[in-house]
Amino acid sequence: MEFTISLSTIIAICTTITVVASAYKIVTKPKKDEDEAKAKVMKMLDNDKVHLDKLDKAIDDIKEMLAFQSDMTYQMLDHMASNNNSGGMKRVMDEYNQHFRKNL
Repeated sequence: MEFTISLSTIIAICTTITVVASAYKIVTKPKKDEDEAKAKVMKMLDNDKVHLDKLDKAIDDIKEMLAFQSDMTYQMLDHMASNNNSGGMKRVMDEYNQHFRKNL
């Protein structure tokens, strides 16, 4: 039994391999691009979360400061109106020194 391969058979086999390899590359490239884009978006979302957490912390600090300033203003007005609120004024001054002047 004699087995021969013609040039056209070799070309057909090479062409088939090339077509299959090209098709595989075409099919898998969008998945690879999608994975890279997804990773990039996830990194941006992580960065956004860090920045939003910092903003939430800043907002909480501002709310605390505004509440303190409101109490301080009330105590000063009460002292000015009654001239008899030295305990409230002392408490506000102590809180002011504890919260705001300690960072100076």
